[in-house]
Amino acid sequence: MEEGSGPEGPSSGMRLTNRQIYAFAFANNFCIAILYLNLPLRAMSLGADAFHLGLIGGIWSLSAICAAVLCGRLSDRIGRDGLMALGPLLSGLATLSLLAVPKLSHVFAVAAAMGVSSALFWPSIEAKVADISGRHEMGDRLSRFNVSWSSGSGLGTLLSGVIAEQSALLPFWVASAVLLLLSLRLALLARFGESKARPADHASVAPPPPHREAAAFLLASRLVHFGLTFTIGSIRWLFPKLAVTLGLHGMAIGLVLGMLTGAQALGFLGMALVRRWQYAFNALLLSLLLPLAGLALAWWASTPFGFGVAFFAVGLGGGMTFNLCLFYSVQGAHARGSNAGLHEAIGGLGWMLGPFLGGIVARQVSLPATSLLNLALVALVLIGVSLYWVRVKAESRREKVGHVAA
Repeated sequence: MEEGSGPEGPSSGMRLTNRQIYAFAFANNFCIAILYLNLPLRAMSLGADAFHLGLIGGIWSLSAICAAVLCGRLSDRIGRDGLMALGPLLSGLATLSLLAVPKLSHVFAVAAAMGVSSALFWPSIEAKVADISGRHEMGDRLSRFNVSWSSGSGLGTLLSGVIAEQSALLPFWVASAVLLLLSLRLALLARFGESKARPADHASVAPPPPHREAAAFLLASRLVHFGLTFTIGSIRWLFPKLAVTLGLHGMAIGLVLGMLTGAQALGFLGMALVRRWQYAFNALLLSLLLPLAGLALAWWASTPFGFGVAFFAVGLGGGMTFNLCLFYSVQGAHARGSNAGLHEAIGGLGWMLGPFLGGIVARQVSLPATSLLNLALVALVLIGVSLYWVRVKAESRREKVGHVAA
């Protein structure tokens, strides 16, 4: 199958190569990662405490949740191209406004705009990957797509502290410039560009299980996806405050958080290289056990090395989970935008509740106590998903016995 020969439907629009899509995802998340560190620092310079930081993260996620499914459905109806270009345009303008932010309330408005821009961009580009892929190569291409945006996140996080040490406002100049150029490039491609199709390499894929088990994989992966986005969102928004109280600054914070996003990229890369992870329940279990161990370590950690190792384990599991949930969401031929939007909304719900509830725990108990909150949630998800899977397998066996008897 050649690229572009998948079941695209009326909303396919411009024909992009995989490399173009990977580059766009990389550039967008490079900028967003710069903001993940520097937006909380900017808010702290305006008097924000841990609760305010959690509220900023919650507003960002809430706006993304409210818009994600709607934007996904919109991409199925009117096409993906315009929405893909509009997303970085909105986030670029919102970032530019941070250069003259007068008070903390303006940061809340910027966070809301960033959430809407995410809803415009990600469901559309995720569905676009599925549009240009056949069933046999979809798992491989989604994994490589996830490697690209997470690599952008890792590099942006690593460089954000270095850039911030040059000037407190320089990160916002860099991010806004790249985002606006990305929007322009996407708009020009949508208007004039049509790339050549290239032959696709065919990755082996596990045959889909019976319908009951396939639906169970989708539900279980969404539950795990929620649990780990809750955890990663809490770490993203609240760790800078904890790090400052421990005497860490700038580059050290960026390096520690870079372990989180770098591990996500490695998780995606591993799934791009390893075949037949689709419909393997052990993959879901591993994606929970790794963060469980990492969060236990984070509770005891007090040094950059300790936090780095802990967050590496969390990020590795988060990368595996995101990949699995996205694959199960868009593998069908219909309503890919809507399903990608729901995938993003579930992740956004975790991103919202993680910082918000974590901020409450940090204010009422202590900042380190947020690790216990995350640890308890991941443990509950692990127990719940395991029990659910045992029940599904038991029901499937009873159905097989019933068919044989009949």
